[in-house]
Parts: sequence; C-alpha cells; structure tokens
Amino acid sequence: MTQLSCKKIAAADAKIAAADVKIAAADAKIADNKARIAAADAKIAAADVKIAELDKINKKGAEINLALEALDKTINDYSNNKITARQFQSRTARLPQLVEEIKIHIAHVKRVIQDPKVLAIYSGYEEGIQRIAQHVALINAANRAKK
Repeated sequence: MTQLSCKKIAAADAKIAAADVKIAAADAKIADNKARIAAADAKIAAADVKIAELDKINKKGAEINLALEALDKTINDYSNNKITARQFQSRTARLPQLVEEIKIHIAHVKRVIQDPKVLAIYSGYEEGIQRIAQHVALINAANRAKK
C-alpha cells in the first residue's frame, strides 16, 4: 500500500469514528426522548386516575344533593303543615345514614382534592349537615313527646 492509500484509509476511519460518535449521540437522544415519553405517559395515566376519582366524586355529590333537596322539601312541607309528623318522621328516617354517607364523601373529597378552597367549602357542608340532622332529631323527639 502506498502512503496515499494509507492516508485515505485513515481519513475514512476517522470519518467512520465521527459517524459512530454521531450515532451514539443520536441513540442517547432517542433514549432520552423515550424516557420523557414514558414519564409523560405516567403523568397521563395518573391524570386519568384523578379524573376517574373526580367523576366518582361528582356522581356521589349529585346523589347527595338530590337527597338533600328531598330533605329540604320535607322540612319545608312540615314547616308549612303540608305533611303530618308521622310523614315527616318516615321521610327523615334515612337521615342518619345520609349523614354518614356525607361524612364519608367529604373525607374522600379531602383525600383526593387538596385545594384549600374546596376543603373549606366541604368543611362548611359537614357542619351544615350536622346542624340539619340535629334539627330533624329535635323535631322528631318533640313529635314523639306529643304522642
């Protein structure tokens, strides 16, 4: 081999080595991008779980709101003498169970949603339902005492 061919071979080897470095850098970038994609996928999965939890909270909240609206109507009907004491008692019989459901729901909301504003609102709900339950219990006790 001549000196010129050795130089050409050395130059080609240098170009191959440079290409290998570029390939290694590209592989590193690909690996980094795959890691970022995996992290993004994990965040998406976590968000999907959170959305599912929020959907459950909304559904349960809607059920509780319907029950509270019915309770409110019952109290108003009794206050306006549209229903008897016995009807009032039978319609409010489920109230202790409803109070427990609400407490469980509020605890669940507090675990899932860490927003201080939401937590303050739900703390107010908890106090309000306790007052309603006490009020209904007093009315039922007074009605039993009348008998």
